[in-house]
Amino acid sequence: MYKEKARKDYLALAKCRKRGAKKIRKAIRKQLQYVRRDLGYMENLIENNGVVLSVSDAELLDILTTVYEQQRYMFENSTHSV
Repeated sequence: MYKEKARKDYLALAKCRKRGAKKIRKAIRKQLQYVRRDLGYMENLIENNGVVLSVSDAELLDILTTVYEQQRYMFENSTHSV
């Protein structure tokens, strides 16, 4: 949904010569919010609209959810590994 905006925010950080810790954390927070929002849309479609996922799509969604939770944990606890 927010692919173009997320890409623009990422490139704004990637093009900076000096990236401070504040800028990096702000960019990571934005990217995590985009992913959280999209996962919420997917969950809403599955629950309320009766969308049925194939087995491979369901596994992929599960993996994406797990990776998002790990990244969020690392962001909130200021760690670099799970």
